[in-house]
Order: sequence, then structure tokens, then C-alpha cells
Amino acid sequence: WDNNKALFMDLSQSEGDDRGEVNGGNEDLHRVPSFLYVLPSKDKVFVEETCLISKVQVPFDELKRRLYQRLEQRLNITVKPEDIIEEEASWIPLGGPLPKVPQPVLGFGAAAGLVHPASGYSIVNSLSKAGPVADAIVEGLQSGDQEHRADNAWGVLWSAEQRRKMA
Repeated sequence: WDNNKALFMDLSQSEGDDRGEVNGGNEDLHRVPSFLYVLPSKDKVFVEETCLISKVQVPFDELKRRLYQRLEQRLNITVKPEDIIEEEASWIPLGGPLPKVPQPVLGFGAAAGLVHPASGYSIVNSLSKAGPVADAIVEGLQSGDQEHRADNAWGVLWSAEQRRKMA
């Protein structure tokens, strides 16, 4: 590592992580990728281990463990507690709340909450649901039940299982 250059999104795994040795034994956390930023300035260096895409929130202590392990094994940097100027932990959920369903007005795409929580994209998810939602709309219209005609389509967009995953 050149200490005059920033390191952006180093996704390499540290020794041990590739063998499944995860602190606390949580196998779900082992599968969640994280990456390293290193931003040097005059006489200080900002380092951050972060995770952008995960259904499982990676605890701060796990990110910290990965950071120290990656710094030591990949960049040959050992961090002493007295060298740390400031430590920060944050969690920023991406995406919005799930739509309130059932309701008589059917949303679709971003209006239905189909936005990917990390990338902000919705096109792939929306297109994959277009056919089944169209079928559910036809079924709802043919049912003659004015009050609940959108319920089946909402069920296709946000089944109970999908809502549990996002909760």
C-alpha cells in the first residue's frame, strides 16, 4: 500500500475469513461482504470497514475485527489503541418503508417500495414482478369485489414472507 494514495473498496478477504473463522461463529455474518477504505491526509489516515448490501446488519464489533485483521494482514499495519484519534459507528438503512397494504390503490416500481435498499435501483425487481402482478390485477378486476380488487396484486408485490425479510 502506498501511503500517499487512497485505497477504495478493497474487497479482498483476510486470512481466516476465507476459512469461515468468524468471530462469534455467526455463519450469516461470514457471508456478508465488507470492504476497506483508506484515505491518507497530511499526518493522519482515515480507515473504514463498511458493508453496503446485507439483509443482516453487521455489528460494529465484527466490522472492527475485520478492519484490524485486513490492515494487519493485507497492508502490514498494526493499530495501537493510543493511535486511534476517533472511532465512529453508524448504520444507515437504505430504501424506504414498506407500503401499507392492503389498500385500494396499487403502486408499482418505486411507488410500491421495490427499490433495492443499497443501489436504489428498482427496474430488475419491477420487471420480474410485472407479469405476475398483471395477472393478479386481471383476477382482481374479474372478481367484482371493488373494495379488495388490489389485494392479490399487493400480495404478489409484498407477500407475508417478503415483508418479514424486509422488516
